[in-house]
Amino acid sequence: MNRRVDLAPELAGELARQLMSVSLWTARHHDPLFERLGLSAPAARALLQLPPDIAVPTRYLAGRLKCDPSNVTGVVDRLERAGLVERGSAPDDRRVKTLALTQAGRELRADMYDAIAADMPALSGLSSTELGTLLDLLNKAWAACVDYDAAEPSRAAGRAALI
Repeated sequence: MNRRVDLAPELAGELARQLMSVSLWTARHHDPLFERLGLSAPAARALLQLPPDIAVPTRYLAGRLKCDPSNVTGVVDRLERAGLVERGSAPDDRRVKTLALTQAGRELRADMYDAIAADMPALSGLSSTELGTLLDLLNKAWAACVDYDAAEPSRAAGRAALI
């Protein structure tokens, strides 16, 4: 389902600003944590974008990171050297290069999410009830993202499709 919500411009603007501000602040806040785990910010973001249990085309990661597939080569090289990802080829088309997390990559990815969950100062002022409500709202917003991408398959290739 692809539906548009009509919001007052002031409310839409404030929601957009706050959503982006919290999201970007949170990402920057966790960069030092990722560095302590031995990952640069780009490598950490790449690792978090790869699904834990399936190989995906390199273009999937590029779509998630909003860049050309050639631009992920350096990051993937570093992740591969660290034993966190494996490159392969799609079984139905050997020209399509794929990426899959190794066991070490899956474990580090899980450790990253555990560390993120243990350090969320942006949510520290919320009660348990408010956190539950926020989670419900974020799940609803995520479902809308998936629906939006499903309405146009070309969008889904690099966004919500596999997460």
